[in-house]
Amino acid sequence: MKEKLRVLVKEVIEEGIFEILCILTTNRQENLTNILTDVRAIKGITTVTLRKAAAAVSEDKEIAQLKIKFKPVGPSVFRYVKALQYTIKNINGVLDFEYDKIIDVQKRAKLKAKRTALKK
Repeated sequence: MKEKLRVLVKEVIEEGIFEILCILTTNRQENLTNILTDVRAIKGITTVTLRKAAAAVSEDKEIAQLKIKFKPVGPSVFRYVKALQYTIKNINGVLDFEYDKIIDVQKRAKLKAKRTALKK
């Protein structure tokens, strides 16, 4: 019973949660921690994780690989991500923001559970 309740609560929380893998290019003169704090403050974002340490690509630029989880606000996931991209690019110190792919966290969890069940 307890396990069933935990699974149900987890499903409700994760419903509609997406993740993007992205690359953030920033000005090295700006503090990356402050930039990430500004990203975390954007409506709909639940977590921002630095996937690898930021790497300097020139004297004044660095790139950081991020994983951002979010609950989309608005009519569609694609529109939310486009608005998110625009908003992040306008944060002080951000030079560029590009994302690789959008992942549906709930679908990924279901696929993982299915694969685990098939292995048994």
